[in-house]
Amino acid sequence: MIAAVLLAVSTFPSMLPRGVVTQLVESAVLTGAGWRVDRWAGARGPGPLLVAPVGAWVAVTLGMQDAQRLDTGLASVGWAPLAVAGTAIVLAGRRGRERGPAATRVAVALTAALVVSAGGFAAGEAAAGGLPGGAVTPTADGGPGVVPVHVAVPLGPGSPGERADAAVRALREAGGLARRTVVVVVPTGSGWADPIALATLEAATGGDVATVTLAYDDAPSWLSYLTARDDAVATTGALLAAVGRTRVPGTRVLLYGQSLGALAGAEAWARHPAAADGALWVGPPADTRTAGGTVLAHVSDPAVVWSPRLLVAPPDRPTGTPWVPLVSFLQTSVDLLGAVGAPAGHGHHYGAEQRPAWDLLLRTGSCPATPRCP
Repeated sequence: MIAAVLLAVSTFPSMLPRGVVTQLVESAVLTGAGWRVDRWAGARGPGPLLVAPVGAWVAVTLGMQDAQRLDTGLASVGWAPLAVAGTAIVLAGRRGRERGPAATRVAVALTAALVVSAGGFAAGEAAAGGLPGGAVTPTADGGPGVVPVHVAVPLGPGSPGERADAAVRALREAGGLARRTVVVVVPTGSGWADPIALATLEAATGGDVATVTLAYDDAPSWLSYLTARDDAVATTGALLAAVGRTRVPGTRVLLYGQSLGALAGAEAWARHPAAADGALWVGPPADTRTAGGTVLAHVSDPAVVWSPRLLVAPPDRPTGTPWVPLVSFLQTSVDLLGAVGAPAGHGHHYGAEQRPAWDLLLRTGSCPATPRCP
């Protein structure tokens, strides 16, 4: 009984389509745990009245995953027939020690599940419809001689303030302080800054832009989130303050952060509110204070909603999937495994769709409270 329920939980609608290995491992782990609980409780195996609906549920939900794959431009796995056969045989097989027409049970389960899943899978393929067009590589449209300036300082010795001053000196020497727009780019934990974000920014500003990036760690973002969050905020705050002290009249100072960079940037801006005129936060984690900034977050991005609060409360942002206590937390946690590897425009993989976000920020978030920037 518990095994059947946990198998159904393992295929509950997810924010992103799963890889074959990921889905099989999750289903195997949960079903195996359920079997152990059933054995400990002395429960009998599931009967045909449970096998049929569970088989149908698994087939339909995995068919929905195939539709998700088509919608994101991935090839279909063709889950439905495998899901029907596997679910019916595995669950019915638990009753193999009992007397009775086991073959009949399997046949009934297969028939019922195929009827239900056929309609659900066909509907999913129809819903997938047209695939999104390919990403367009942006190009700067500024006048002749307008060249963007990018300064990136890697992790090194010195206090956050000392390193920030060195970064601003490098920015000044490169001519960045003379640009119309100066953007403090907060990198991820590894020091990475999204090149697509920089390219779309150049296109949105016509090349009249300078960016400055100061690394605060050299580890994956999830590890930095756990161990270097204070360093990220302190380093970003020092850089933002240093840029604010050296800005020239007519310069617009903005913040950009993706993922952990968004969280660190928002915390730093809250401590130095007068140092920047606006911000773009891309894929910010669920506990990011995004007030006052422009936010770009995919509906299919689990990173922007994952939080222990999902155990007992629905997310603050829409996800396109129903919320169920405990179950949604589990499924969102598994979704995180493939979020970065999703096709551009989905999950935690942001691409050319950042250009409209920059356009919106430059149009509406330009120097709302700073008289030095007209």
